[in-house]
Amino acid sequence: MRRVSARAPTGGHQHSAWLASFVLLVAAEARASPEVEAAHDGDDARAVVTLVTDVDSVPAGGTFRAGVRFRLDPGWHVYWKNPGEAAFATTVAFADDLTPGPLQWPAPGRFVSSGNIVTYGYGEEVMLLAEARAPDDSEGRLTITADVDFLVCKVDCIPGRALLDRAIEVGERRPSVDAEAFRVALADVPLTAEQASLRVALPVPRPLGRGDSVRTRLRVSGRGALGGTGIATLIPERHPSLSVEPSLPEREGATLFIPLRLTHGPDTPRPEPDAAPPDRFRGVLSLVEDGEPLRVTFDLPLPRATDTDTDTDTDTETETETETETDTDTDTDTDTDTDTDTDTDTD
Repeated sequence: MRRVSARAPTGGHQHSAWLASFVLLVAAEARASPEVEAAHDGDDARAVVTLVTDVDSVPAGGTFRAGVRFRLDPGWHVYWKNPGEAAFATTVAFADDLTPGPLQWPAPGRFVSSGNIVTYGYGEEVMLLAEARAPDDSEGRLTITADVDFLVCKVDCIPGRALLDRAIEVGERRPSVDAEAFRVALADVPLTAEQASLRVALPVPRPLGRGDSVRTRLRVSGRGALGGTGIATLIPERHPSLSVEPSLPEREGATLFIPLRLTHGPDTPRPEPDAAPPDRFRGVLSLVEDGEPLRVTFDLPLPRATDTDTDTDTDTETETETETETDTDTDTDTDTDTDTDTDTDTD
C-alpha cells in the first residue's frame, strides 16, 4: 500500500484520486479484531491498535473501563482531540449499548514541525479510555466494540482505521492482565484545578466579536507557588471560531502568568463560517512542580458578544476587566477586578 499525504490536493481530479486512495487504505484495515496493525507504510504497520479492558469478567449492570491502546513506531505520533494547526483528531467510538462515559485523554505533548507548525498528540504509546457499564440483562459473554479513526505522522502522514472487538465474561468481577496499564493511563489524565489545589483565572476585557482579538494573561496561583517553578505549557482545546496564541510564561511572586492572544474570526485554523461565537475557553496546563510533571485542566467562560457590539479588530485593553476564575472543570465564579498590569505582545 502506498503512503498517503495528510494534506489533500486542492484540484478536483487530484482531490478525487487522493480521497479514493484514502478510502481504500482505511477500508483495507477496517477488520474487527481485538488488535489491528494499521497505518501501513509499504509492508510496515506504523501503529498497533488494541482494545483492552480492565476486567476479564464483570457482573450484569457492573461498571468497568475499556481503552484503546496505540503502540507506535519510533518517531511517529497520533493526535489529541485538538490536533493543532494541521492533521485531524483521533476519534474513538465505543458501542452505545455499554453506555460509555466521556473519553478520557492523557495530557498531550507538543510537536513543532517545519514551518513552525504546532500540533498536539502522543508518541510511542498511549491509551484513550472510558468507563462503561454492562447492560442489566447481560449474561454469558459481553462483546465490546470500538471504531477508531486516526492519523499517524512523522514527516509524512498515514491515515488509519481500526474496528476492534473484545469479549469478556459476565459474572463475578475479575481483573484483567491490563488492569495495571489502566492505572498508569489514568495517572496521565490531567487533574482538575480543584484536585491540584490551584486557581486558574482569565481577565477578558470585552466580548469577542467576529474578527476581534484581545491580549490577556492566564493566571495560575495556589499550591505553594508551584514549587517555585515557572515552567508551563498551555494546550488549548479546539473551538471552531477561536484561535489561541500563547507566549512564554512569566512569574510574578507566587503567581504564574501565561500571556496569550485570543482571536475570533476568519484567521483561525480551519475556520467554520457558521460556527457560534466562542463562549468557553478550555484546555490543559502542563506544569512542572519540583521536577515532577503536573497536568491540570481548566474550563473558563468568555463574555459573549451581543448584536450591539462592534466587530472591530482592536488590541487595546481597558483597565477594568471581567475576570473569570475556576477551581474545577465545570464550576466558575465571575467577579470584577482591576488589572493594572501591562501585557506585552510577544508575537
